[in-house]
Formats: sequence, structure tokens, C-alpha cells
Amino acid sequence: MARILLQEKGTLIKEIQLTGDATRIGREQFNHVRLTDPCVSRYHAEIHRRGFCYTLIDKKSTNGTRLNGTKLNKPVTLNPNDEIVLGDYTLTFLLDPTDSPMAVHPDTFDASATIIDLGSQLGAD
Repeated sequence: MARILLQEKGTLIKEIQLTGDATRIGREQFNHVRLTDPCVSRYHAEIHRRGFCYTLIDKKSTNGTRLNGTKLNKPVTLNPNDEIVLGDYTLTFLLDPTDSPMAVHPDTFDASATIIDLGSQLGAD
């Protein structure tokens, strides 16, 4: 399961599990992760999950969102240990190895495990 380590000015505050498909971050009380720094917008950023992929989106915040030191201009895919900075807060994105998709190598792929073969139905009327 993915999680973020929340730090304020270098001090670890808490670890937050990302359990839903979307995690809202901002000053407003209705966010999943509420940050009180006045430099953080009411609805500052979101993390979206789709399968094994997590995407960070800046929600047109006033002071911007930085990922690994670079200001976000568009949605970006998160990688393990990425650092998200919003005001005085740093959120470190962590992903358990069990949540990472495994690569399939051609020399280890077993075609006999195919469940449905549509190739045999092509050309049949």
C-alpha cells in the first residue's frame, strides 16, 4: 500500500496510508490530508491512484506544488521516495514493493497459461 510521510520543517509529524483512489491535500477541513500553513491553498493538490500508478496534480494552488524541487505544471506520475513540497510541509511518497507491478520477461513467459485465445476465432464466420 502506498503511503506518505508528512514532515513540517524537517520534523516527522505522521505517516498516512493512501487507501482511496483520490487523496485531497490542502487547508480546508474536508481534505484527506489537512495542512494548516497559510501558504497552502484550501484545495492545494491531489494524489490519484489508478491500479499501481499514482499521479500528483496541483489544483491551481496559489503558491504551487513542488516535486523533487521542480514546480508542477501538469500532472506527474509519482515514484517511490519522491518529495512533494507544499509550503512548510514535505510529503515523501512511499510505495511498498508488493504494490509495484512485476515485469514479464519473454524468456519466462508461459503462453500455455493463456486463458482466452481470440486468434482461433478470427476468420471464423
